[in-house]
Amino acid sequence: MNIPNKNKLGDCFVQAYNNCNRYIEEQPLLVHGVVVGRGPIEGIEYTHAWIEIGENVIDTTMPLFAKGFPREVYYSLAQANKQLMFKYTPDEVLKKVL
Repeated sequence: MNIPNKNKLGDCFVQAYNNCNRYIEEQPLLVHGVVVGRGPIEGIEYTHAWIEIGENVIDTTMPLFAKGFPREVYYSLAQANKQLMFKYTPDEVLKKVL
């Protein structure tokens, strides 16, 4: 990936993990996937993390998606590659953390 250093400082994996814990009662899925950048990283594929609750995505790295956004619209906007997506239940997350 040829992402400029100034754009590599994201904390999506930490935020997604924290949101997974924050919404634990709603049985979220922690998702790791590959998306396509916009703005300064237009067209560059990179790994990203978010959570899903039912049909909604919560991605607190972007204000538009922070309070929940329809999953299929999010996938379309992010150009998320469904073949490179891994979803974990809270129990699976706990096992991996331990």
